[in-house]
Amino acid sequence: MMGNRDQDSDGTGGGHGRRVMTERDTVTTEPNRSLSESVWTAYDCIKSQTIPSKASNPVQRLANLCQALSQDNLRVDARKFAYGRLYKKLDGLFVQHKSAVEEHCRDVSKMEGQTLIARKRESERVSSKTFVEPADQRAIMSDFRIAYPVFTADLSNKYAQYLVENDIYAPSDVHVRIAALARISTVSQDIHAEADQLFSRMFSEHRTGIRKLNDGRQDTYDQIKGTTTEPQPISLRRPKIRIEAALDKTGKRLETRRKHLTCAQDGTFPIGKLNRLEVSVLDKEMAESGFMAWYRNRNRPSKDALAIAYKSEEGDWKRMLPDFLFFANGDGGAVRPSIVDPHGHHFSDALPKLRGLARYAEDFGNLFNRIDAVSTIRQGKVRVLDMQRQQIRTAVFEAENAGSLYDSEVAEDYM
Repeated sequence: MMGNRDQDSDGTGGGHGRRVMTERDTVTTEPNRSLSESVWTAYDCIKSQTIPSKASNPVQRLANLCQALSQDNLRVDARKFAYGRLYKKLDGLFVQHKSAVEEHCRDVSKMEGQTLIARKRESERVSSKTFVEPADQRAIMSDFRIAYPVFTADLSNKYAQYLVENDIYAPSDVHVRIAALARISTVSQDIHAEADQLFSRMFSEHRTGIRKLNDGRQDTYDQIKGTTTEPQPISLRRPKIRIEAALDKTGKRLETRRKHLTCAQDGTFPIGKLNRLEVSVLDKEMAESGFMAWYRNRNRPSKDALAIAYKSEEGDWKRMLPDFLFFANGDGGAVRPSIVDPHGHHFSDALPKLRGLARYAEDFGNLFNRIDAVSTIRQGKVRVLDMQRQQIRTAVFEAENAGSLYDSEVAEDYM
């Protein structure tokens, strides 16, 4: 309630214009039972995106997934299976880099030093002597711990145990060899790629089971999936209960529309929070042939809010929450969603958000009928950028400002 929205991108924020709602002012909306199940099936296919956080080691990310799967009894042997595959990959890397490993082993197994002898008198020379000694166990373990950022501490120690138990290397030799392998520049990339592939495979195999868990546990899996340097697709949850303003500040009942994914007992959904352009877009889409339902996307992060990742001008990952989802019968009678986002092109974040929407269309455009960005230009003309077209996406990536896009030939009249 007192949060700073600019500093807390995941919060609702506070500040001027916020309104405290009472029970008299609001209406509770729940899933609209009058809608066809085909609408909800189309909704379930929509992919939201995580916002990249501080990335963890891919091996650690995989280990976290395994721990969660075991905890939820979705796969009790998850870590054993995943680590077994990583052991085989590491075995192969030892063979692949045999000569380089041997060379690094020699470096790890010895200690180089220098003895300096200085006299009290400044005029006398300082003498030095270089020496090489076999590395003691403390020095070897220090080099072995350098492998932790590459393989993680857990995998490094478990793999050392595996090598000894299977008589692949002697106990006195195993830490030296793992430290040597970690020094090879390409090994980190190779083992992380293997961990990422295993993660994707195991997450996909257990996706159905994860979806059956309670919301709290599903959030845990989303958080694990999101610990990467790139946005990750996650399932969009069905909306359950929404509290919406039913009266304005003067006590007058707000305007409503029907066929929203959630509705009050009378089948309506208040639209008092929408601005003039948003209402115009809503009425136009509802009048289109084949229209079946609509969804006012949440304007704050939540599991039932479609989030699309984009990079700000400063290079920070942020999320955009497009205004509307519309559902209509497409070719062959199949119900498909469309994204329509009315957003002022004069805002400083307009172009970065358009680029984020364009990248999303490249990745997930096959799930939608349309992905449209809408804005009003001079003399009240409303224009649209159809992100399903490669030509439009290319123009968005190359543009210097959003206004020029809506005013150019790549945009079309929306209404």
